[in-house]
Amino acid sequence: MAIAIFVVSITLVSLGSMYELIINLANIENEYIKSKVSVVLLAFSAIRNTAKLFHVREDREETLSAIHGMRVLSMFWIIIGHTYCFGGFYKVLYTFKRLAVDSLHNPSRWDYQPLINAFLLVETFFFLG
Repeated sequence: MAIAIFVVSITLVSLGSMYELIINLANIENEYIKSKVSVVLLAFSAIRNTAKLFHVREDREETLSAIHGMRVLSMFWIIIGHTYCFGGFYKVLYTFKRLAVDSLHNPSRWDYQPLINAFLLVETFFFLG
């Protein structure tokens, strides 16, 4: 089942990207692009989605630029916490058992505090989002 979903996803991304390349090379008018099929295909286009992901807006004066740094640090911390709990080298049940045992034996160690308190960080990340 997972392979089928992966194949469908890759197919949609490929079709959407090829469709966008054809539209860009042929300079097709905007009315044809606004059809429902076009909108769905372009939603899966890797070209368009990559451009949206890496688009940087100009910072307005009313935004706090320090919030962006907090978001980045929060994202790194979430990735480290999830890697520790759901990493590829450990089985999930063993990891939770190890996390429970380590948190009981080493609750006061400073280097273990980010892993114990990682659940609070996800809420902080959503609040900043």
